[in-house]
Amino acid sequence: MKKIFVALSVLFAVVSLNNDKQIEVYGQQQATEMSRASYFVEELANKALAKVKEPNISMTQVVDYFWILLDEYFAIKSIAILSLKLYWKQMNAEQKEAFIKHLRNMLARTYSSKFVDFKNAQCQISGEREKTQRMKEVLSSIKITDKEYKVIWTYDSKQNKIVDVSVDGVSILQSLTDVTQSAIAKKKLSVFLAEWKQKYENLHPKNTDKMGESE
Repeated sequence: MKKIFVALSVLFAVVSLNNDKQIEVYGQQQATEMSRASYFVEELANKALAKVKEPNISMTQVVDYFWILLDEYFAIKSIAILSLKLYWKQMNAEQKEAFIKHLRNMLARTYSSKFVDFKNAQCQISGEREKTQRMKEVLSSIKITDKEYKVIWTYDSKQNKIVDVSVDGVSILQSLTDVTQSAIAKKKLSVFLAEWKQKYENLHPKNTDKMGESE
C-alpha cells in the first residue's frame, strides 16, 4: 500500500491551475482553451482547494467532502473491477456493492489525510494526449517546495470520469491491483473481503476530528 499512499499524497495538492497559457493537445493543433478532459481535472482540483482552505474546517468535514468528490469525479466501480480482475466475477452483488463502498472510503480517508501537508503546492496542466479513442491522459506537474511531481490523469470520455492517476510513473490503479491480487492469492477471496470490510467499513476512523490527524 506504500506506493498508493505516496501517490495519493500529492494528488489534490493544488494551489492554482493556469488557465491562460495554451494547452498542448498531442496529435492535434494547440488549443487556447482547455479540452473537456483538462477542464474536468481543473474543476476537481479547484473544488478540493476551496474546501481545504475554508477556515476552521475539521478533518471529518474534509473526509466527507473528498468522499463526494471521489463519487463525482472518479469511476470507482471501474477501478474496483479493474483492480479485482477475474475475482470480480466470483463475487455476488452484495460483495461487489460493499467492496465499492469500502474502496471509496479508503481513498477518501487517504486523500484527505495526506492532502493536508501539501495544500500549498502548485499545480499546472501542461497538455494532454490520446491513450485510446475513449481514454485521454491529462498531463500536469505539481511542485511542492523544491520537488516537482509529474502527474498523469487518465480520463474516460464515455463515463466523463477519471479512472487512474499516475504520480512519477506510479499508477494508483496498478498499485491497487498489485495489492488486491497479492492479498487474495495468499488467502481466500472471502477472507480478503472480510478484512477489507473490517478496515474500511467506516468512513471516519477514530481520532480524525482535527485537521492534520490521520488514522
